[in-house]
Amino acid sequence: MYGLTSMYFAGVMVRLILVATPAVCLISAIAVSATIKNLTQTLRGKPAQTLSAKGAGGTRGSSKQQASVDQSIPLLKNGASVLLLGAFYLLSRYAIHCTWVTSEAYSSPSIVLAARGAHGQRVIFDDYREAYFWLRQNTPSDAKIMSWWDYGYQITAMGNRTVIVDNNTWNNTHIATVGARCLLMRMKLMR
Repeated sequence: MYGLTSMYFAGVMVRLILVATPAVCLISAIAVSATIKNLTQTLRGKPAQTLSAKGAGGTRGSSKQQASVDQSIPLLKNGASVLLLGAFYLLSRYAIHCTWVTSEAYSSPSIVLAARGAHGQRVIFDDYREAYFWLRQNTPSDAKIMSWWDYGYQITAMGNRTVIVDNNTWNNTHIATVGARCLLMRMKLMR
């Protein structure tokens, strides 16, 4: 039930994908665990008995069948070991990638962005901070700022101005009204 409701809410609002993350992790862990269990059982398993009680009489067909099965067992074990090594490689690379993404993207959230240039030099993007400073210097202190909702908290904190819509997304009609007004003004300006 948790998985279904979390997937529903993640589909309704992208920001709520964090709610679905534990459910997706559990489901994928079960799948990976079952796959690894099956592969290790294949590696440890004994060759299957091909002769049944009826075929134990020593017919030619049964010996041919046993020989073909015996030849496929090493192939099956080799395939299972390759798949097992591949799974461990992919899982370890994924863990390394997740650690890197966490250290680069999520460790220092900031309005001053940094990136690497084509030749490895560090490039700083300070545009947001400069825009909020400009807003604070060039608007009256009692001004109400209409912007898209993503920037509401930053304008309030960095620009020291009141916003019509902040990052609180519970009032969707208010956000829709501001979005319509922004588009309407843009259409009037374009005429």
